[in-house]
Amino acid sequence: MESYRQRLEGYFSEDPRLQRLYIRAKEAFDKKDLIAHGWDHTYRDIINAIRIGETKGANMGIVLPAVILHDIGFLYNPDPKVHNVVGAENCAEWLEEWRDEEKNHIKACILTHKGKYRGFPFEPATLEARVVCDADLLEKVGYIGLLQGVRTFVEFAHSSDPKFRALLTIAQTLAHIEDIPLYTKTGQKIAEERGGFLRTTLCKKALAELAEYV
Repeated sequence: MESYRQRLEGYFSEDPRLQRLYIRAKEAFDKKDLIAHGWDHTYRDIINAIRIGETKGANMGIVLPAVILHDIGFLYNPDPKVHNVVGAENCAEWLEEWRDEEKNHIKACILTHKGKYRGFPFEPATLEARVVCDADLLEKVGYIGLLQGVRTFVEFAHSSDPKFRALLTIAQTLAHIEDIPLYTKTGQKIAEERGGFLRTTLCKKALAELAEYV
């Protein structure tokens, strides 16, 4: 059976622009050396997007460049609250080989990739945007989600906001994550197979223990 890595290589063969974009983005993220939003995170999102997008019949010519670039906002600004906007504003310089119509669709996918995550007002309106959103949200599911959650707060505490160093802030921020919906049935199925939002249970229990110190 063909692996998802092989599927990605197949897309590179079909559209060499994607491979050039992939290499350029990987080099930029590796140089930036982000803790949580580095290339290994983006790579997993790419694989997630292939799994979901192919099942749903999405236009992978939009999904793949969008998911490759979904976190480029962190290359310009470490503030997580604006990285989707910053990424959308700067994606055109990465997409010289794409048509304007494609650029606009990709930009919308980047802008809305946080979905209903608290503090982000933009929701995905197209199938492709929903695939990118769900691909990213799966990084918060299961045991990968637990590990990625720890890395995320280490990154933000160092580069963005010192308040993220407080256990109480971390627990309060992550305790609500189960309320964020996945938009596709494929994404929902993968999340269920991985045990759902385990960090929600962990953080709710942590909040109960931390209450003794408030």
